[in-house]
Amino acid sequence: MPYLFSASRLTFFHTEVPCANIPEDVVEITDEKHESLMEDLLMRGKTLQADDQGSPEAVTRGGEATVGGDSDAAPESMPNSAHEA
Repeated sequence: MPYLFSASRLTFFHTEVPCANIPEDVVEITDEKHESLMEDLLMRGKTLQADDQGSPEAVTRGGEATVGGDSDAAPESMPNSAHEA
């Protein structure tokens, strides 16, 4: 599995990139899980946290507005100001 996640640091490590200080609490995740989390964080405005088992999860930010007003909205449904006049 190509990614490791540290709950104590809320950080991802790629297994093919050497790192001398990988924390002891890392858990392995798949490419697909990492990609899904990145989409939620970068495209949907969610926040990264660790669940009770130390695995990463993306959660809706409490009470904060996100782009488009709906943190679960697909990027295609967000308004595109370049096409609005």
